[in-house]
Amino acid sequence: MRNQQWLFAVIAPVLVSGLALWLVGAWLALIIGLVPLCALALLLLRKLHTAQSRAAALKSELNKLLFGLEKSPQAILFVEAGGVVAYANSNLGELIGIPVKKLIGRSLLEYTDLGIPSSLFQDISTAVGKKEEWHGEVFFEKAPPTGRHTITTCSPIYDEGDKLMYMLILIDDISDEKVFAQRMYTNAHYDAVTGLPNRSYSLEKLEQATLAAKSKESTFTLIHLNLDRFKLINDSRGHGLGDKVLNQIAGRLRNTLYDGDLLGNLGGDKFLILLQNQRDENAVRTALALKSAVNEPLLMEEGELTLSASIGLAIFPDDANSAPELMRCAESAMYYAREQGGDGFYRYRHKPGNGAASRLAIESHLRHAISRNEMSLAFQPIIDIGHNRLVGAEALLRWHNSELKNPSPDKFIQIAEETGLILPIGDWALEEACLHAKRWQAYDPDFVVAVNVCARQFEKGHILTAVERALSKTGLPPRALELEVTERLLMGNDSLTKSILYRLKNMGIRLSLDDFGTGYASLSYLKQYPFDVLKIDRSFVADCQHSEQSRQLIQAIVNMAHSLQMEVVGEGVEQLEQRRLLREAGCDMAQGYLFTPAIPADRFTHWADQYLQVQPG
Repeated sequence: MRNQQWLFAVIAPVLVSGLALWLVGAWLALIIGLVPLCALALLLLRKLHTAQSRAAALKSELNKLLFGLEKSPQAILFVEAGGVVAYANSNLGELIGIPVKKLIGRSLLEYTDLGIPSSLFQDISTAVGKKEEWHGEVFFEKAPPTGRHTITTCSPIYDEGDKLMYMLILIDDISDEKVFAQRMYTNAHYDAVTGLPNRSYSLEKLEQATLAAKSKESTFTLIHLNLDRFKLINDSRGHGLGDKVLNQIAGRLRNTLYDGDLLGNLGGDKFLILLQNQRDENAVRTALALKSAVNEPLLMEEGELTLSASIGLAIFPDDANSAPELMRCAESAMYYAREQGGDGFYRYRHKPGNGAASRLAIESHLRHAISRNEMSLAFQPIIDIGHNRLVGAEALLRWHNSELKNPSPDKFIQIAEETGLILPIGDWALEEACLHAKRWQAYDPDFVVAVNVCARQFEKGHILTAVERALSKTGLPPRALELEVTERLLMGNDSLTKSILYRLKNMGIRLSLDDFGTGYASLSYLKQYPFDVLKIDRSFVADCQHSEQSRQLIQAIVNMAHSLQMEVVGEGVEQLEQRRLLREAGCDMAQGYLFTPAIPADRFTHWADQYLQVQPG
């Protein structure tokens, strides 16, 4: 018994120690085995958290992207390679009149009869076939309310294996700009009262008819018709009745003519009529019919009116071989008919020495105009109508030639351009204008002189050399010189012209777009060029008192110009009311007979002093 107790006393601690060691070892082994598992679990948890964070960030970025796409002013469409719509924003739904939810997941081809033009699918195919972006104008004819004009861009998107994945289609709605451009075109080319082609458009049509007749060796008759004593109606009965009379007379004249003949309004009571392939007896019969149409009593609410007209006829090419000369012949015949008492017509007869200088004579004299000191400049003030302050002047060319009876610029400028004589004449005018402006800057350092330049002067960069030479010789700061160009210069979208304009701008020269509204320039054109000033054509200003449409158009032009950081000048201001309306529209400056006609340089300083003295404050 005692031995057993001893053995237990000896072995027990050993067993306990061994068991303890075994247990400790087992736990250590377990712990050692769990460490990598725990580490792996921890790593997985960390990666899961990172993935969740990235997914949340990606979702956030995606939401931002979708929010941006939804708020974009463009209609945006993602189309899968098979033609299935993957995404479309709400603007597209509004454009074609279909909820976006009905579009997504459906084939785009299903909607060809619901407003998506079939031509767009051809454009998409073209872009995919050429693996390039397509850009063009697309009309959505069924878009509410009456169709929408758009600029659409189709961009194919490929994966790394050059396989087509998506087609991104961006659609810009330009309908408002189209409407604005059409309104501008209508107001620039048609008379607001009669709806007939206005003076500038009628003369453009006459020029086209002249060129066509020359090429076909055909003939036509030009008629200049002027209502007799029409001013009495406006003065005694008001412009409202006068406008009604003009509108009715225009309708009668139109009904008298054949299809293909041209009827235009030269301003107020003056009409231009072009009779295609008519001359002599036929033209006389038409003139008699026009006279009878005018003579027929007008039954107005205000009472019965009876009118008459003085009519002048000129025949191409018998009487003249160019549009301006033919116009002068017809006008001369009309004045002769009016001098005979009116209510009749007269066929132009050429008389030797009747005062119309031939083109050859003008060209011959122009070659010596500078050397003989026959050229001079007249200056028309430009007024800041917001502060009644003189800010500059436009330099206008004058030709003093007694033999040719001092031809006006419209008679010799075109010939000068065609012959290249405009280059030396233009250089002289530019230097002379800078010279006077430099003197006037002694009184007003901010004074600016504006000089007209033409397309011929831009050829081979001639204008750059001329400007640099004029500024160098006169010492005039570049900021004091403004060059005026017309819309016609921009028509070719010539890269050289654009480059020259930007070089002039970088020199510090101010650039002005003259006669805006009479040509073809649009908002898209204006954005491309660095103009500082936009000058509203005088035809809009002349109509603004009597035409709400003209006033709205002026307001739109001013707003558009100001949005492009351009100043606006109203041309041809002759009455205080016109000045007031321009100022209310936000127009910055004005020029015209209300202030003064163009005056010689030696009288300009005196006029400026007088103008300054009568201004308040």
